[in-house]
Amino acid sequence: FAAALLALAGFQMQLQSCWIASASAAVAVATAGATGVFLVGSAAPAWAPGRTAQVPRLAGAPWDFIFGSGGDNKGDKNVKIDPPATTEELIQGMQDIMMTSVEKALPRMDIDLPPGLKLGLSMGTADEVSPLEPPQAELTAKDIALADRELAAAWVVMFHRLKNPKNLCVLFRNEKLAMKAKRAWRDTGGIRVAGFPESKGLQNPVEALGKAVGKRIFVVAVAPRDKQLQQLKELEDRQTEELRLLDPTGEKATVGMIVILLNARLRGQTEQSEMARYWADSSNPVYHARWVGPKGEGLLFHSLFQEWCLLSRGESPRELLRLDSEPSNEQIERALVQG
Repeated sequence: FAAALLALAGFQMQLQSCWIASASAAVAVATAGATGVFLVGSAAPAWAPGRTAQVPRLAGAPWDFIFGSGGDNKGDKNVKIDPPATTEELIQGMQDIMMTSVEKALPRMDIDLPPGLKLGLSMGTADEVSPLEPPQAELTAKDIALADRELAAAWVVMFHRLKNPKNLCVLFRNEKLAMKAKRAWRDTGGIRVAGFPESKGLQNPVEALGKAVGKRIFVVAVAPRDKQLQQLKELEDRQTEELRLLDPTGEKATVGMIVILLNARLRGQTEQSEMARYWADSSNPVYHARWVGPKGEGLLFHSLFQEWCLLSRGESPRELLRLDSEPSNEQIERALVQG
């Protein structure tokens, strides 16, 4: 894994308030002088689902290509990620983009992977990886929730290996999903895992969310829906107002948190909600892969700094469409029909 984030270990942000910090300054400190790679040839973390630090590595296991040494991009703004042919290639490209996105201090970013896609990071089935193809059977809510949790686990692995857990907060839609993640991940070494607050009585859920996030600059929201997206927006608005009061010039603080939306499904919906549209318009789609067409005939792919690309599915995929901006559903359908 391109390791420009290694120096995140031990970096202490100087906060003017309980959470106030400049994202660009924090990342500059985080990435300064970083060298090395992660996980390759080392034992899995002691907390890793389905493994302990004493378990021998398995050749070709998912832990060898998640945050492995295959990427040579090292955060270059010209990083080129080719459309993946396999899940392993998808993960390799995603890990490079994760690093680059954080290094560039993008205050909002979103990553979408195909629903139900397993990355090999689940409790008890650590080596199970889904093939990169549309699901053969209808996905259950459990299948989708497990895949969402595995995508979140990739961020947990990264911050664990950086020995910088106290700057990451992972939020699930509710406390039940958060508890399942805690049981699967066991000891996360200080990474905060919580559920979005529910409205109960006089409790203000946005205030409760602010307390859950605390001082952590990196906030991962796992498969949020409109209610959770609304809470994030309101928390951001509050933070922005406090920042303006404490630093009217904006020289010392620019954002209160870096928001990372995982499988939020902001894009490609037939009927997009107002809240989804708000976040889609203001977030950076840093890594996206989704099946399109009635039977998943095509793969729509996009990564940071690259164009949106539509590929046919099959043994010899063909490029059907390439655009600078995200194609509309009508453009996708027309390209699939024309073949």
